[in-house]
Amino acid sequence: MKRKIELIASYWTLAGDCYALGPNEVATIPLKDRIEAAAWAGYTGMGLAHQDLVFNKAKYGYAEMKRMLNDHGIVHVEVEFLGDWFEKGDKKKASDAIRRDLLEAAHELGARNMKAAG
Repeated sequence: MKRKIELIASYWTLAGDCYALGPNEVATIPLKDRIEAAAWAGYTGMGLAHQDLVFNKAKYGYAEMKRMLNDHGIVHVEVEFLGDWFEKGDKKKASDAIRRDLLEAAHELGARNMKAAG
């Protein structure tokens, strides 16, 4: 029996000219183009980073984002990246706000997991 291998592109695989912990983590390539490129390359999943999620939620809304993903066979979504969840004070407050955004996105987009480290 032949097994289907399903690949997930991390956020940085498709994000364009931006980098983790840089001044701006919003992808320089439009979401629709990234979804199409992922599907064309054979990926069935992709990661979406916090700042990019917030940007695209404002631009499209989660329902439209989910439709674009589904229309291209992107069925595995991962939301990225929660840090400082263990901190106190202002760092913890900022992390908690990001956590709320990521959990909302995970719910609305049907994400399989949320990446976190610390």
